[in-house]
Parts: sequence; C-alpha cells; structure tokens
Amino acid sequence: MKVEKSDRTIEGKEVFKIFELESGEYYEGDVLVVEGKARIDGSVDGDVITIDSEIKIEGAIDGDLVTLFSKGSFNGSVSGDFVCISSEMKIIGGNVEGDMVSVASKSTANNVAVEGDKVNVKFPLLSSILKMAKPLVVKKAIKSEEIKEMDELVVKEGESIKWEGVHLKARRVEVRGALKLDSIKEAKEVIVHGTLKCGAISSELLRTSGEVKCGAVNANRVEVLRDGNIWSGAVDCDELLIEEGGRIKAGAVNAKRAKVDGTITSGAFSCDKFEGIGRIKGPFSWRW
Repeated sequence: MKVEKSDRTIEGKEVFKIFELESGEYYEGDVLVVEGKARIDGSVDGDVITIDSEIKIEGAIDGDLVTLFSKGSFNGSVSGDFVCISSEMKIIGGNVEGDMVSVASKSTANNVAVEGDKVNVKFPLLSSILKMAKPLVVKKAIKSEEIKEMDELVVKEGESIKWEGVHLKARRVEVRGALKLDSIKEAKEVIVHGTLKCGAISSELLRTSGEVKCGAVNANRVEVLRDGNIWSGAVDCDELLIEEGGRIKAGAVNAKRAKVDGTITSGAFSCDKFEGIGRIKGPFSWRW
C-alpha cells in the first residue's frame, strides 16, 4: 500500500493525496482523495470518495463509491451505490449492488452489472454550472475547519454574522438577519426569516419565510412559507411543505411526502406521496 496524506481533514476524516492499494491488500475505513490519485486493486471496507482526482478501481469496495470532478476507469465491485458527478469514467466492467447514478458526467453503465437502479441526469445547463462551481468546491474541501457548538444561535434583524470555515452544531438556529457559514449540523430546528448561506444543513426541521442558499439540505421536514425561497444543489427530506408563493430551486429534490402549493424548479424531483396545486418545473419528475 502506498499513501500520501494531506495536512487537512474534512469533518475529522483524513484526506489523501495518493492512495494506492495493491491486489490482496485490505484497508478498513473511508478513503477520501482530494486533488490526487486513487488506485484500488485490493479491498476497502468503507466508502471511497474522490474530488478532482485520477481514479482507477479494479478491486472491491464494501461501501459507496462517489466521484466528483474526477477522471478514470472502473472494473471492480461496489456493495453500495456508485455515483459520478461531473466526472469522466471509463466503465470496463464489474458490478454494483446498489444504484448507478451519473450526474452531468461522461460515463456509461452498459458494461457493468447493476442490481439497483440506473439513473442518468445529463443536460448542458447543469454541466456548465458544475464546471463553474469546481474551483469553489475543491477549495472548500481542502481548507481547514472549525466546529462551534452551542445550544442556540439567534441572529437578530439587522445583524450580520459571517463565519468562514465554521461548522455549527446547535440545537436551534434562528436567522432574522444574515448568517453565512460552512454548515449547520445535528440541529433540532433551523428557522429563517432573513438570509442564510451555507454549504450544508442537517436538521430535523428547516422552516423559511426568507432566503436559504445551501449546497445540500437534509431534514426530516422542510417548510417553505409564503415568499420563502430555497436555492440548493439537493434537498432531501421526509416531509415537504411549500405554501403558495414559496419556491425551491434545486438540482434534485426528494421527499417521501409533499404538499406543494408553490413552485419547485429542479433537474430531478421524486416523491412517494404528492398533493397540492403547485407547479413542478424541470426535465425529470416522479410522483408515486
């Protein structure tokens, strides 16, 4: 095994510049390669994620394989999902037990055995957006981080807080002014009346009558009230409520149950149970 580690970490995880695993070798743990090279001929017990890297997979991954802005080849096995985002992958063969998802990528699942679903989201506008975002995404991935922990954060009307490189762990966040930071984690509720900009939100409840700009939203319940807006790369939730006048613009929106009286504009929208009189705009839409 040949490895070269970066001096950075992402959410406490080691970052590799070079990760090479020979046939017959075994590695336990997640593998995160940023602006480097990954070659896996052996077995990895964990997820493999590459960002802006060269990649060659001919071994076994007992987890998910995610490539972002990466280039390489695949002829191995993945027990989880295989997700390519804005990447160029040559699929020689192999098998994927989960889903095979390609987003704005040059890749094909024709030569690989996929037990789950095959999803290919590809249109020029999304590809252009991802190319423009690449320098920012890579820069954020490799920079140092700080974790702030508190019970409650209230940003008052007229107040502006900007925390660079900060990940916030708080039970409750209320924004009436303006807040900008890297992420909000493990919150019970995030309430936005003003403006919130961050890389990711993880919360039991996200409710907005203001403006939320976020790379990814993961919540049990998302409520977009009248005149509220969410701009995001992806919104994933169990319950989604959009009142009349509320809007979501996202690359992908996934909800188990949705009541939409406002507007969703998305590259892909999926929902198990749908009701409402709102508008769904985008190339792909599933309502079951």
